[in-house]
Amino acid sequence: MKKGSIRCLVGVAGCILVAFLVSTALRRARVIAKRAQCQGHMHSFDLALSAHCYPPVTNYPAVLSHLSPNDVSPLLFICPGDTEGRSNVASRVAEADRTTSFIYIGNLSADLSPDMPVMLCPPIHHEGEGGNVLFGDHRTSWTPKPEFDKLIDKLYADTNLMIVVSEALTKRSRGRYKSRP
Repeated sequence: MKKGSIRCLVGVAGCILVAFLVSTALRRARVIAKRAQCQGHMHSFDLALSAHCYPPVTNYPAVLSHLSPNDVSPLLFICPGDTEGRSNVASRVAEADRTTSFIYIGNLSADLSPDMPVMLCPPIHHEGEGGNVLFGDHRTSWTPKPEFDKLIDKLYADTNLMIVVSEALTKRSRGRYKSRP
């Protein structure tokens, strides 16, 4: 083999390696961007829930569709990481509970514990790495999958909680997440 041919092969191999590394970095950046967009959706829900709980109302709504269409858009009900849900966006807030990507804890008191989850976005929308959680103190945080699973199990073990999950999410999670009055 000639020197020129070897240099050409090394150059091509180098280009392929660089392309692979760049594509991996871009893919990771997209995942992180979707995670941040999801947190933004949850922040918007937090604002809408706060508006709903403004006196004289003292409890969070039973379901998310009880929020005012002036405070929340039907587009917010779908997590940016939910590839299947994007095609099922409800046309009105009143219909959005059927397709929402989120797990919602309904009928909570407005003076709930700061560590009480209000809304959760499960790992199935975030490549199985973890999920976003909106807590009672209005913070939204990323929770890695093992901690997220423990949190979910704890919520389902608490028989006093109303857990609201859309039929679409129950189906996509193969029954892992389901509503419970």
